[in-house]
This record gives sequence, structure tokens and C-alpha cells, in this order.
Amino acid sequence: MHRPSPALSLATCIALLAGLLTAAQSGFILLRGDSFCLNDGCRVVEELTRVPPLVVNLAGLLFFLTVLAGLRVARRLPRRLPRFVAPLLLAGLAVEGVLFAFQLFVAGAFCSYCLAILAAVVLLNLLLGLRQTAHGLVIFLAALLAFARLELQRPGQSDSAFRDGVFASRTGTITGSDHHLFYSSTCAHCEQVIALLRTNPGPTVHFHPIDEVQGLDLVNAQPKSGYSATANRALLTGLGLDEIPVLISRTGTGLTVLRGEAAISARLGQSPVPAAADGQSSVSTLPPVPGLSPEPGGEGCQVSSDCDDVPAATAQPAAP
Repeated sequence: MHRPSPALSLATCIALLAGLLTAAQSGFILLRGDSFCLNDGCRVVEELTRVPPLVVNLAGLLFFLTVLAGLRVARRLPRRLPRFVAPLLLAGLAVEGVLFAFQLFVAGAFCSYCLAILAAVVLLNLLLGLRQTAHGLVIFLAALLAFARLELQRPGQSDSAFRDGVFASRTGTITGSDHHLFYSSTCAHCEQVIALLRTNPGPTVHFHPIDEVQGLDLVNAQPKSGYSATANRALLTGLGLDEIPVLISRTGTGLTVLRGEAAISARLGQSPVPAAADGQSSVSTLPPVPGLSPEPGGEGCQVSSDCDDVPAATAQPAAP
């Protein structure tokens, strides 16, 4: 009696589990209208792609069911793996390479569900032997290198990049003003900017925290549901910004970006923007996107770390 190899048995189990996972995700989308994911990366990636998540998952389900059918045939017939299985898995790896590159170079965030599917496709290729693994590695690296050379739309140039990260909005008394403030609950310079807004009701400001917050100490600030701190971090990363506070004003010709407490306070206080001091507080206009990273230190806090000597917080961190 023919016994399938352990590698073939394991590949069959992986294809089955991946098929069940994509089927469950498709059902979840149909029932809830949204994807299930363990982090905010899925939401960021979905908002930056044009293909509906349901279509992507149904295509993935069909892919894994086809692979599973081929593997089951091979389990019954010794050394008779259908010829379509190997190239199909390579095609799947090429697609996953593009999706991984998109998350890495464009979205600036990783989708945990997408990474699980990538792991399944990689394992299936590995279990088909060294030749399949070598071919798959070449295809995956080629997709990454090709994507890295492309000039693609940055997150800051799409409406969803701003919409998903809004924690609260304050409608001002000045018509035509529309600003997006990126801040942290542990940033002393951000607190000073928000303190200015408490005495100046003029500007309309949308607040984008880069960490988890529960509230905002500002009169007439209307909270929004389901904001994504990851989306805000991804947007700043896409614009080459690693320091807060950041004020982005959207206009018909592009984005106006101000960095640092002094420049932002001057704009929101409706006074002339002061000249940059050692590159710390400055204003830039997009496009182009590159070249916006502020110098270290100055009137801002690093996105990747908390500020020292923090005054009363602008918003209390979310309870663990």
C-alpha cells in the first residue's frame, strides 16, 4: 500500500488549514462587512488597495482548494504530483511577494492575516523540494526588487490615509481652514500646541494621535469611532517624518507640512511662521514628498520614543 511522504502529508494539512482560514475570512467579511485581523495593519493595507477584500479572499480560497486537490491526487498516486501544482504555487508566491512589498514600501504597516497567508504559501513551496524552493526564492526577491524601484503613491496622497486616523475633530470659526495635527499623549510640545487651541477657537483641526488615547481635553472636540494609530504612524513614515508635532494642511495644490511647536503654533495662532532655527521648525509643501525629515531634537518628540519632562498630558493613555 502506498504511503504518502511526510512532506506531502504536511503540505496537504497546510493547504487545508489555509483554505479554511480564507473561507472563514470570506464569511466574516460577508457577515460583518469588515475583515478580521489581529492588528491595525490589515485596515491600513485594505484602505490603500482598490481590490475589495472579499474578492482577494475568494481568490485565495480558490487557490488553496486547487492546490489541495492536486496534493490529494498525489497522496493516492505515488510520484504523481499533478504538473499544475508547482507552477501554481510559484504564481502564488509571486503574488504574495508583491503584496509583501506593498506593505513594506507603500503602506508602512503589516497585516497579520496577510503574513499568515504568506507563511502558508512559503511553506507549501518549501515542502515541494529544493528546486521549487530555489525557483520560489528568485521569484519572491524579484518581486521585492521590482517594487522597490517603483515610484508609487504615498499614503499621504490618499483620502483614506487622513480619514482612518482621525481620533477627534474640532470645527473652528474660521471658514476654509482645515488642518490635521499629528501628536502623542506623551509629547510635551504637542501639549503646548493643543493648549494654544484651547484659547483660539478659529482653526478647524482634526487630531491624529500616534498612540492609544481615551480622550482629548479640548472644548467642542467631537470624537470619532475606530481611529487607527497605526494608520497615523504609517502616514508619517510615508512622508518621511519621524518627529511630532506635525501639522498637515490639505490644499488643492498639495499638502503643506509644518513641523515643530513654534511653526505650528504660529500657523494656528494666525501669526507669521518664524524662520527655521537649526532646521527644527519648518514648513514644506507637497508634492514632492521626499526631504521632509526634521533634524534630531528641537521643538518636537521622536515618533519612536516618548519625550522627557512631559507636562499634563493632552489625552490619557488607554488602559491596558
